[in-house]
Amino acid sequence: DATALNITLTENDTDGDMFGAIITSTATANAGAGSYEALLKLVNAEDTIGAVIDGILIDSTSGTNTDITNAINVSDANIDNALNVGANDIEGTTATVTFTDITIGADGNITMTSDSAGDAINITSAAANYQALVVGATGANSSTQTDGMIELNLDTVTTGAQGMNITLAIDDTTGAVTAYGTRVDMRVTSDADQSHTAVGSYIGFTANDATSTTYGLQIVAEDAGNQVVTAGLVIENLQSSDIDLTDAILIRATTADSIATALNVSDAEITTALSFGANDVTGTSFTITGSTGATVIGSGGNTFTFTPATGPSYAGTARPLRTEIYSAEYPGAVLFADGATNTGSMTSDYTNAQATGSRATYYEWSSSTATPLQDYDIVFRFQLPSNFAEWEAGVDQAITFRYVTESNSSANNNIDATVRLQSSDAADATEDMTSGVAATWTSGAIDDGELGDCNAANEVCVIELKMQSLSDNYARIGDIELRYRVSY
Repeated sequence: DATALNITLTENDTDGDMFGAIITSTATANAGAGSYEALLKLVNAEDTIGAVIDGILIDSTSGTNTDITNAINVSDANIDNALNVGANDIEGTTATVTFTDITIGADGNITMTSDSAGDAINITSAAANYQALVVGATGANSSTQTDGMIELNLDTVTTGAQGMNITLAIDDTTGAVTAYGTRVDMRVTSDADQSHTAVGSYIGFTANDATSTTYGLQIVAEDAGNQVVTAGLVIENLQSSDIDLTDAILIRATTADSIATALNVSDAEITTALSFGANDVTGTSFTITGSTGATVIGSGGNTFTFTPATGPSYAGTARPLRTEIYSAEYPGAVLFADGATNTGSMTSDYTNAQATGSRATYYEWSSSTATPLQDYDIVFRFQLPSNFAEWEAGVDQAITFRYVTESNSSANNNIDATVRLQSSDAADATEDMTSGVAATWTSGAIDDGELGDCNAANEVCVIELKMQSLSDNYARIGDIELRYRVSY
């Protein structure tokens, strides 16, 4: 080794001060900024790569640790930059960096203890695919931590304090953008030996103040927006095959009655508390409780309504269809002769033959008189119930009659059906009936549109069946069927 300059210092005074070399720039009246380019300048003119290993080498051969306190001391408060490295690297091994409010440990751990307001770390992103913080803990570096890869421990007495604040704006652009304020992609690999519990986001809440308002999660559509927020919360299953998302929302408690209301949508400003479309609502044994207000199922005037005060009621097509069938001999029916051409025989019988009458009971009127038609009336009185709403709508739907005549000519046999209010002489609706095929049972009917009087709850109505026959051609009447909708 060759040495151009060697200075050896020997200090035997324990309280003395010794300097190996002092270079002083003297204050002058005419000096300006940059007058002294450097107090010490080292220049390498050798152009061989790596020819100079260290521009300055500070070494200790004493064999005593920490015999040099500061290898370079640039602590004077008048110094602007303690070190200027330009674009050159700073390299080391397991050294530490220690300042009053920040420490970088030998393993790369950083500790900051700021004393004033401001941003401890302020990063300005490049206009590119840029990640401000990337933590790689996969494969051989799989994490074993249990306190959080990012851990925030905060106490506050300040209104509006925030543990984490993310502001993300989607700006005007040429194409549609999908962006996420926060996103968690969690994977559970197949493990035949273990049954894991995986939670994408866990919020643990400890409430000890009885008068405070506490929310585990709050989603707010801010008043500054001038458009509709599509949804406050979206839960979606993207499985293309039939792999179920067992419960989209699971609410559970450890202790009975410890959750007062599992889902509260009682705010008066809410338009629809729950919309489930054509999906089922299932349960076991449960109770629905509420105020004295009405519960309505349905829409567009076709509804079922329940109120605790009045009970259930129906409207529109939701009203149940009630069918009443009266078979001969009709309850309370009487026979009536109008005083003229009433010669013949009225009997009741049973067909006992499926092919001709489905084993029906019936009244039969028959007259041997050759001419004119002889008649006799069967009068049946009935009352519409208190929950009557309207007759079943449609062709041949309101009142139907099962009948048969021996001849298919109304000149030989016929049945005239008349419906009227008990309190009225006017006919409300009529139907003339003769079998289209002789001696074959068939049906006649009165439609809802024909019943203009007998059409309200509690009304008493009369059906008059004028049975007509001559030359032993019988007329038979069987079942009478009433079909109507009820309101409750």
